[in-house]
Amino acid sequence: MTITTDQLTQFRALLKNEEKSAATLNKYLRDVQRFALWLGDTPLERDAMLDYKADLMRHYAAGSVNSILAAVNGFFRFMGWKDIAVKLLKIQKALFCDERRELTRAEYARLVSAAQKVGNERLSLVMQTICATGIRVSELRFITVEAVTTGRAEVCNKG
Repeated sequence: MTITTDQLTQFRALLKNEEKSAATLNKYLRDVQRFALWLGDTPLERDAMLDYKADLMRHYAAGSVNSILAAVNGFFRFMGWKDIAVKLLKIQKALFCDERRELTRAEYARLVSAAQKVGNERLSLVMQTICATGIRVSELRFITVEAVTTGRAEVCNKG
């Protein structure tokens, strides 16, 4: 078994039909193509996929490994090659980030002040909004003039 351009085109059509975002669609295809390049002339068998998983674990964080494996496993399911798919890594969820990565109040104030000093009001407001609300950067687009005026923002992101 090999991975062909025609199969990738069909997989792309499936992802599009499933209403995946353009970024997700491109990432999945890129991950499958990267696997195909890594595979080269090696037979497409479960052992090869286990070797690929081990290789990924040497170069990427666990979350990234799982993201890549999810894309490749999804392609295998689409092709009916379920016996080649591998399990994702088990990751223990951390409810909070490491305190050493958190900004102190003084660091936050210094960043906001620095943005204001260089005349970057937008950056200052972005930092204040994220820190005050805890929203993700990808959710900033929902903070509009109307949302600020009404005191309410409706966020539709990641389901």
